[in-house]
Amino acid sequence: DFRAVAKFMKTRHTRNVDREVYVLKHKRYDMHNSADALAEKFEEANNALEAFIDELKREKIWEDTVIVMGSEFGRTITSNSNGGTDHGWGGNYFMIGGGVKGGKILGRYPEDLTKKGDLWIKGGRIIPTTSWDFIWNGIANWMGVRGDANLNFVVPNRANFEKCAM
Repeated sequence: DFRAVAKFMKTRHTRNVDREVYVLKHKRYDMHNSADALAEKFEEANNALEAFIDELKREKIWEDTVIVMGSEFGRTITSNSNGGTDHGWGGNYFMIGGGVKGGKILGRYPEDLTKKGDLWIKGGRIIPTTSWDFIWNGIANWMGVRGDANLNFVVPNRANFEKCAM
């Protein structure tokens, strides 16, 4: 959990570490039967992030931190017969951090969310306009990956999309 990550981060100098990656999971967003619990899940995530960020600020390591939130799949924008949503293509991701040039929404929001829209495919699935790979270009660079050959190896689809700089 975030508390354990914060404890590890506090010991980075003792462990002689400049950059680290931690992976956390917050499960149960797969809401095929009902989306009623979604607001509660968002509140849990928000409270955990808020406490984590407060701790990193107290420890003066927030400016050296990047947090990426993502999902392994998107959701449909229409509900299914159970009042939930099905797996889709387009997903939402966010990146925050003390040194991140934030305040931007990247990608293109669909102008038309109906079946007539140019990004609508089938069953409420929307074609993404920004690849998941997009954000990893800036993160890989921040982690020390330099040069196009190395960045192309680490983020192989980066040539297909705009490059994200942090």
